[in-house]
Amino acid sequence: MDVDSPVLKPGTVLPDGEGVPTYRIVEHIANGGMAGVYHVDIVDRTDGPFALKINFQPRRVPMFFREARWMSLQKPGLVPCYWADHTVIDKVPTSVYVMPYLHEGSMVSRLQRRSYNYADAVSWIYSISETLETVGCVHRDLKPENVLMISNQPLVADFGLAIHADPKARVTWGEVPEFVVGTPPYMSPEQHLEKCLPELDCRSDIYTLTMMLHELWFGELPFPNDITAEALKDLKISGALKPMASTKIESADALLIKGLTSLRVRRYQTHAEFRQALRQVHADIIGQ
Repeated sequence: MDVDSPVLKPGTVLPDGEGVPTYRIVEHIANGGMAGVYHVDIVDRTDGPFALKINFQPRRVPMFFREARWMSLQKPGLVPCYWADHTVIDKVPTSVYVMPYLHEGSMVSRLQRRSYNYADAVSWIYSISETLETVGCVHRDLKPENVLMISNQPLVADFGLAIHADPKARVTWGEVPEFVVGTPPYMSPEQHLEKCLPELDCRSDIYTLTMMLHELWFGELPFPNDITAEALKDLKISGALKPMASTKIESADALLIKGLTSLRVRRYQTHAEFRQALRQVHADIIGQ
C-alpha cells in the first residue's frame, strides 16, 4: 500500500547509505505522485546547489531506481542524476537520488508568467524531442511540471514511467507496460488503452509534445478545464479533439492538427519527422 508523503522540516539531517549524516534539508520544493523533492546541503560538498528526490512509496523502489538510471546517462537535455543512495526516515530505509537544484523551476512557471515567445515555445519542444530520441526512450509522462528550465533551455526530468524505445530492450529491463499510467490531460489516445500499451512508441510522446506546444501557444489545453477523465479519454480516442483556435500560421496549424490526431498512423511517425515540421514552424515565425 502507498503511504502519504511526509514533508521534512528545514534543518533535518538524513544519513547516507552507510549511516553517515549527509543530507541537510534546506527547503521543501514539491511532492509528486510517489516522491518528494528537497533543496539540500551535502556535508563536505561545496559544488552545489543540490536537490534530493526521496521515494516515499516502498512498492515503487524498482521504478524509482530505473528513473535514476535514465537520468544518470548524462545526455544533453536531461536533468542529471549524480548518484542514487539510501537513507533512513523515521527508522524506515528509503531510496533517494541526488540531482542539481535548478532555481528557475519548471516550465509551469514560464506558462504562468507567459515569459516566452512562440519561437521559444517551438524551440523548447524541438529540444525535448531531440533529447528523447538521443536517450532512446518513450517517456510516457511528459508535461510542463516534468520539464525544468535553465538559461532558457529545457531539461527533461521524472523518468519514472519511461520505457526503452526498442521493444526488445523493454523485455530485458522488465519494462513491458501492463497498466494505464500517466497524466491524463497529456496522455496520447493509445496510452489510455490497455490493449495498445505493449505497442507504445515515440508517436505517443509526439502527441504529448504537440499537446504541450498547444498549451504554450494558447495558454491552455484544447478542452474544458472541468472535463471528466472519462470524457477526455473518449474525446481523444474518437478523434474529436482539435486545436482550440488558429495560430494564424499555416505550418503551425498543420502541425497541431497532425500531431494531435487520434490515429498513430496519421501522426508524425518519428521524432525526426516531427522536428522537421517544427523547423518549418520556427522559420515561419521568424519570417513574419
